[in-house]
Amino acid sequence: MGEDKQKPIVPVPPTPPAVVRGVEKKQVSATARAIRTTCAWVVIISAALFAFVAILGIWGVFGTSTGDVVGKSLGSLFVIGFASGVIAIVSSLIADSRR
Repeated sequence: MGEDKQKPIVPVPPTPPAVVRGVEKKQVSATARAIRTTCAWVVIISAALFAFVAILGIWGVFGTSTGDVVGKSLGSLFVIGFASGVIAIVSSLIADSRR
């Protein structure tokens, strides 16, 4: 091709991925968002407390009952985490069903 028949290259502006796929973001109510945030903080704080208890157990602060204390605190962390997860999921489902 000669130079006189070439077309100039025009850059195409980028489009966001959500527009390309046609997917909308799910709208979540402020209440459900607050409940999710609270549940996340509860899990984070309880995990930090478990880590603190485990460190105290490593140092031998609890004496002969170290295994029991660390085991019970780990079980408590699992219960708190599971309950927080269920609450976070159910709160978003309840908020969606009220619309």
